Amino acid sequence: MKLKADRPYHLRFLRKNLLNPEARRLGLSRVLPLVARGFSVEQIGLYGLTPGREHGYFPERARWRLTLGTNEELWPVLHDKLFFDRFLEPHLPLVRLEAVALGGALTPLPPFEATDVLEGRPMRQLVVKPLRGGSGVGLSFVAPHEEGALVDGQVKRPEQFLAWLRSLPYHGVYPRVAQHAALDALFAGSANTVRAYVYRRRGQEPRLLASVLRAGVAATAPVDNFSQGSVSVLLDEAGSAVNAVRRIMPNGTEPISHHPDSGAPLSSFILPYYAQVRESLLGFHARFPGFDLVGWDVLVTPEGPVVIEGNHNPGFNLLFVHRTLNDYPDFVAFYREKGFL
Repeated sequence: MKLKADRPYHLRFLRKNLLNPEARRLGLSRVLPLVARGFSVEQIGLYGLTPGREHGYFPERARWRLTLGTNEELWPVLHDKLFFDRFLEPHLPLVRLEAVALGGALTPLPPFEATDVLEGRPMRQLVVKPLRGGSGVGLSFVAPHEEGALVDGQVKRPEQFLAWLRSLPYHGVYPRVAQHAALDALFAGSANTVRAYVYRRRGQEPRLLASVLRAGVAATAPVDNFSQGSVSVLLDEAGSAVNAVRRIMPNGTEPISHHPDSGAPLSSFILPYYAQVRESLLGFHARFPGFDLVGWDVLVTPEGPVVIEGNHNPGFNLLFVHRTLNDYPDFVAFYREKGFL
């Protein structure tokens, strides 16, 4: 397994961003000096950057340092969801991986044995996704159907469903877990998850940098992916909403007080079980100090929070559409200790 992180060539980075159609819309006189300092066109649009006002943000071109310099020796646990499930299961409540598609076979993982899935009869809702990947890419959603299975809206008979599963290259089968009623009331068309950023400085206790709720919208359903245009809600230390923005594709944002589809109020939203989310994640980092920066994706269910995955080198767009580094001086100190700044 290799980390997909190389120091980006300056000219290649410039070319990629200056050829982005959004660069002209934003104005080349504004974009060029920022791209030269390592900021992407996406960051410029999302954060509203202008030359001279970029010092509260991390440039995209420097993310390779973060990739290579955090979670040393332990990053494979976060990079591969099979490793993740086996390592984390005793320590955090997880959405459990039930089976792996690899090499033309579908292999159940203990404690799961032959199930309705292996018999080609998915009587539950499932999520099938790459075991190495992220950003919601490659997900398929499975629902029971009288003729077999409904996969991303297409009917597959039992034998077709099994053949499809076995043809996938290194994918995992997960149950589709119901979310808490409070999250369903925000938007029932997607699982609305929390991204919790936890870091740990040398010789200190772990800290929760921030938590952000992603709420899906009709255009992104059935996922809540902010890079595709969902809603980002910043939460305070008690799990109450502080601020909410919707991403306007491709690289804009607008402040909102209510969900654009359901009309549910966002400014008064309080995440259920938030204290449990904090305690479980901080407790894990206290026991395993080698994980020094992780972006955790958590779904709150009627029974409590469950971890979907942990992200090595997590993206910060969700957070920095609300705040800047000036709001997090201790996190800047963490960056300096690691040699990133």
